[in-house]
Amino acid sequence: VVVTATVTDASGVGTVTLFYRTQGTSGFTSVTMAAGATADTYQATIPAAAVASPGVDYYVEALDQAATANKTVAPTAGPTGPYTFTVDVPITPDTTPPAIVHTPPEGTLYAGQAITLAATITDDSGIAAAVLHYQVAGGIWNTVDMTAAAGSSLWNGVIPAGEVLAGELRYYFEARDKSAQNNIGREPAGAPSASRKLIVVEKTGDTKSGGGCDAGSTGALIPTLLMMVLAFAALRRRTV
Repeated sequence: VVVTATVTDASGVGTVTLFYRTQGTSGFTSVTMAAGATADTYQATIPAAAVASPGVDYYVEALDQAATANKTVAPTAGPTGPYTFTVDVPITPDTTPPAIVHTPPEGTLYAGQAITLAATITDDSGIAAAVLHYQVAGGIWNTVDMTAAAGSSLWNGVIPAGEVLAGELRYYFEARDKSAQNNIGREPAGAPSASRKLIVVEKTGDTKSGGGCDAGSTGALIPTLLMMVLAFAALRRRTV
């Protein structure tokens, strides 16, 4: 920052000095002001390192060329009441998208059963919204809003049971932060061109074994035994 002062004196100007400091620090640094491009002006530069938040204090001191030098300070209070200016910290735009971490579910996925897919989503600016994109059995892509408990970074998206069909299930996550730039993050990287894959299977009926016969054969076994008993009784009557 260049500071310019206009200084005049009937005896002539001896020296002009600039004193400055970053607000909140102790002691002033001095620098001699040099004659400016126009008459009676003097200039000095406050270095960039001292121009910091929250601001800068400064004052100017001039001595004339009289036998006994006279001193003038501006402002008159000098170091106890200096000039000041505020230094704002520049705001760096947020260009970082949300970070999304996901672990695919384990175990068998069955057709006709809702599937919950979870992801941990974080961003320094906060998360404005998150959605789950999914495609079932090669059909069209659908979207469902994800939700998270207050204060939690774990977001859940649920694919409705009626839309879960046997075959290949593809999906990816998308989240938008609360910054002015509305940064968008996706998982996996490269989505929507890239996506995750799960396999959904049809659910078959359970069977139980007992003595080598399953439950479905019991009804046929009873008539067979009855026929054997009747045949044995008829044989006994012929031999008596």
